[in-house]
Amino acid sequence: MPVAQKFLGDLDKAREVVQDVFVRLYEQREELPAIAALKSYLYKSVHHACLNLIKQTAVHHSHQQQLLYESSTFENSDALQQAELEARLGQAIQQLPEQCRRIFEMNRFDGKKNREITEELQLSVRTVETQISKALKILRRHLADLFLLLLLLV
Repeated sequence: MPVAQKFLGDLDKAREVVQDVFVRLYEQREELPAIAALKSYLYKSVHHACLNLIKQTAVHHSHQQQLLYESSTFENSDALQQAELEARLGQAIQQLPEQCRRIFEMNRFDGKKNREITEELQLSVRTVETQISKALKILRRHLADLFLLLLLLV
């Protein structure tokens, strides 16, 4: 855990990463070949898990910043345009596949972390991350024309 804590600078996140590595190791125990150097394998696994978490956090922060930027441009726009955007966003969210929509809403509207969603829905962390990414791609595609129109109007 000291390795994870040095990377992340947060004891709770470090504990979560190490726990995830051990859970993943246990879940894949039959698929993994015999590990000659377990200590090295665990070190590398924790190292990669920390890097993945840092990358995921950066992406999430980037999305939040982009949403904040986009929402600030909407503050100056007409309330009707904002209402139209909210309606279109709601429609686009409703068109997402059921599991994808549910996971996206839990993450974005209920404020749940990926780990909480995995426990509640009994899914893997990777599945939750994939579904959120899929939802964002679909929503960007559905709303791209509206964003361009609003940018031209503002």
